[in-house]
Amino acid sequence: MLVNNAGVLGLPLTRTADGFETHMGTNHLGHFALTCLLADRLRDRVIVVCSSNYALARLHLDDLNWQRRRYSMWSAYGESKLANMLFVQELVRRGFTAYAVDPGMVASGITRDGPGWLHWAGDHLAPHVGQDPRDGARSSIQAVMTDLPNGTYIAPRGVAHQWGKPKATKLLAKARDPESARRLWELSVELTGCDLPEFTAAGHQPWL
Repeated sequence: MLVNNAGVLGLPLTRTADGFETHMGTNHLGHFALTCLLADRLRDRVIVVCSSNYALARLHLDDLNWQRRRYSMWSAYGESKLANMLFVQELVRRGFTAYAVDPGMVASGITRDGPGWLHWAGDHLAPHVGQDPRDGARSSIQAVMTDLPNGTYIAPRGVAHQWGKPKATKLLAKARDPESARRLWELSVELTGCDLPEFTAAGHQPWL
């Protein structure tokens, strides 16, 4: 199985070596490319670490890499997390077993490369209000072992959906929209040059 866990949060406008806006490049396009490149070796499932922040986002497929809009690091992060959700839904449609998971608020050090105030909050506040990384990993571990329906979103259900035991959680309609998921997939193929091998693209599970 593959757990796509890499993530960045709260960065100023920067770009990856391939020229992608860094939140989208790291949080979605990197996951997309790696999954496609490993597809013929997968024998079980794909897990994508997402965030409830997707609920605040609107995906701009006409400007995924922030070349024409005024940049917002929070919007960039949220869009990358909505892309994660749509990626999972499209993987399911294409015959994979895939789950979206949310660790909740975790003292993981993810803000270490953010602006000064965010870096400070990550160092001084997050250890007191965020979950221990071992607790944050519970949703991913549950997804590794679960027999919940394919495509399920697993997230904490405690205060503000940031703490507590992870459970199956209903997705908002925008994270399940098949047309948005299809268009995001096609654009991701165009940007990364990666796609599923021919025998998986036909809708057959690669482990059969």
